[in-house]
Amino acid sequence: MAQSVSPLDTAHQGPIHAAELDHFGRRLATASADNSVRVWDLETRCFLAELQGHKGSVWAVAWSHPCFGPILASAGEDGCVVFWREAESEWREVHRVELQGAVLSAAFSPWEYGLQLAAACSDGQVTVVSLRRDQAGSADELGEDFQLIESRGWCDERFHAHGGGVFALSWGPAASSSQAIGGAPADAGAGGTGWGGVGLVAGLWPRHLVTGGADHQVRIFRHDEMTDEWAEQHHFISEHGDWIRDVAWRPNVGMPSNTIASCSEDGTIVFWTQTMAGQPWIRKAKVENLNAAVWQLSWSATGSILAASTSANEVLLYKETIDGGWERVDGPVEPGVGDSPTGVGAVSTRGYPSSPTRRTSREIG
Repeated sequence: MAQSVSPLDTAHQGPIHAAELDHFGRRLATASADNSVRVWDLETRCFLAELQGHKGSVWAVAWSHPCFGPILASAGEDGCVVFWREAESEWREVHRVELQGAVLSAAFSPWEYGLQLAAACSDGQVTVVSLRRDQAGSADELGEDFQLIESRGWCDERFHAHGGGVFALSWGPAASSSQAIGGAPADAGAGGTGWGGVGLVAGLWPRHLVTGGADHQVRIFRHDEMTDEWAEQHHFISEHGDWIRDVAWRPNVGMPSNTIASCSEDGTIVFWTQTMAGQPWIRKAKVENLNAAVWQLSWSATGSILAASTSANEVLLYKETIDGGWERVDGPVEPGVGDSPTGVGAVSTRGYPSSPTRRTSREIG
């Protein structure tokens, strides 16, 4: 049965551009045009903290996996990516990266790769910021020892992804289904993965990112362990006629296939499928004529349901059919294992300008 949700007054002095739940769904972080990030306890509905570290609108906010402790990243119009760490109920800035363009989207990697954040910028670049692990140490130590995060060096990797700006990105799963059944893929590299050949778990799938941009294109980039560089692995045939607003890589829960969803300002959603690693990607389904821009995509925990938010203030749900297609779900859906009661995991939100007027890369979000 659907559950009613009462509004939460965040007390921001400007529009909210992003809202993200933590791993457990207990705390909410909101990013606003008032240059701030606010953190809330949803169980008590109490305000916890206001983070002031930006000189412009904050477009993106992301929580790390809890194995690293309470770490939050924010990014925005000023081109800064700020990492925040909570200790003794107080939030403190622990690292800052200054980029050339406005940061429009940010996402932490699967925890197996370590503490890494990918940021999409209006200058067409993607930057991956990582906490170095040159010395021995576990994820537990990072979560418990506040000083380790500041004392260990940080590094960043940058590559060009799209002309006109990168609007969205999503990490690929850390392990393929074939790997989960029996061993690492042949191209996984000798040192596991992670940055500099050092990861938290040996034998992981190479790091992958899917990106979407102002050029109407969707691309997959792969990190090569031998050269320590990011390179384009696949360029999808253009199926969108406008800016790509979001991309979302389906969680891999023992499935042999990979699925990526992309959405656009032109009101379309496309589902791309790869039957198994190494096989070609094909367009499996396309949703058209929604009469509204599609701005945000979010998979449920098991990948059984895709939620799409639109400029018409709607959230649309889609599920896979027996023949591999995708259909819209009206009303309650049957939850999968690990999904929420409605069948949908937490849907993050990003605010975009509702005006149809074209804007420059630094003016959009």
